[in-house]
Amino acid sequence: MQPSEWSKAIKAADPLGFYDHTPADQVDAAREAGRSSFEAAESAFAPKREELERARSVADPPDAERMRELMKNLGGGDGRPLDPVKVKKFTEMLEPNDPWRQQLEALTVSAADDNDVAVGGRVPEDLRRAQRDNLSAHVAKNAGEVEVEAADGTTWRWEQTSKNGESEVLVRFTLSTPATKKAVKVVFKVQHLTVTVAGETLLDAKTCGKMYPEESTWSLTDKTESGAFSELQVLISLAEDVKWHDLCAKA
Repeated sequence: MQPSEWSKAIKAADPLGFYDHTPADQVDAAREAGRSSFEAAESAFAPKREELERARSVADPPDAERMRELMKNLGGGDGRPLDPVKVKKFTEMLEPNDPWRQQLEALTVSAADDNDVAVGGRVPEDLRRAQRDNLSAHVAKNAGEVEVEAADGTTWRWEQTSKNGESEVLVRFTLSTPATKKAVKVVFKVQHLTVTVAGETLLDAKTCGKMYPEESTWSLTDKTESGAFSELQVLISLAEDVKWHDLCAKA
């Protein structure tokens, strides 16, 4: 916001009329004088202009891990492009010589591509590496359905999907004998899943990762002529957006 705009804003929000008769340039001058006086004050709590400039000039450059976290917060997690609005707002809050601002100002988002493109040059390697890691993790968490056959001959299909930083796992059981809701019992625990249909246990195991039991659910699909259903679907809400390499934890 320019000084004159700032002065107008002060006047517009001045219910008591203190600035009604004060020219904008005088308001700007008073504001600048107050800021300079504060920075030059002898108080131990008042920052000196030299100290401020020195602190700004020695800001730590962003490391790859912190940059990944920043990109995620700016909408660029899981291989998605950065949100240009969020990037603009964030960079405007930083000093011109801040390394974080310099890194972010080197990026622009291509709406037709999930890869960020540098403005006037190459994307820094640590950012490029972070993008590749995010994209690889996103692909791994959306790899498609896997069929599993347990030692007792029971089979099921499961698939993990991840979107906007949240993951869920869908487990599908094909029922040899169609069943109704009354015959189904599914127990969700933080890291344990038990599935029973008509007294037969289809799955009773510790899961690969933790879940939100209260946000997990199940349903029956593929209704038969008898009114029963031939497929049971169990939807697990994951506590963390991480790749599950298997549905059940290794013994």
